[in-house]
Amino acid sequence: MSVAAEYEIEIKHYLSGIMEDEWALAKARESLVSCLQPDQAHSEIPSVFELAGRQDDEYAFASCCWLVMSLANRASTTELFAGYSSLLPPVKMRAQELGEGSVKELDNILRWYRAL
Repeated sequence: MSVAAEYEIEIKHYLSGIMEDEWALAKARESLVSCLQPDQAHSEIPSVFELAGRQDDEYAFASCCWLVMSLANRASTTELFAGYSSLLPPVKMRAQELGEGSVKELDNILRWYRAL
């Protein structure tokens, strides 16, 4: 199962109130990223970035952005990920719909990749 698919399940559980641990998503991010090699982390970024664009909740969007940044740090590269140019417009639009906080989280990713 991909990192994005596993994280999507974690987000759904968290937002539905099933998880009582307020740190559940942070722990999930750490667990998902820590077992990856740098090249694996880099290859998982597009699907997590796309997952961010499908979120209707600002916290879930931000959490996906934090996972992208964790993967980018693990990959230890600022090389743009596969599909960046096609994935950015819908993610950017979703960030704008969700509000200023989401736009800032997306901007953090774009700064990492020197695309802002």
